[in-house]
Amino acid sequence: MDVERTIRKITDNHPNISVIINNAGIQVTPTFLDNDFDFNHIDNEITIMKTG
Repeated sequence: MDVERTIRKITDNHPNISVIINNAGIQVTPTFLDNDFDFNHIDNEITIMKTG
């Protein structure tokens, strides 16, 4: 579904809507015992949560 069609469907079904919240994010669950543990994974997750 393309963006314009999605917006049209939402506004058709909810004509009085004034706010849409997009809750996007990721969850990475590395542990210190993982052989490929990298703090960059955690930094990437935090960055996406703050800007996603």
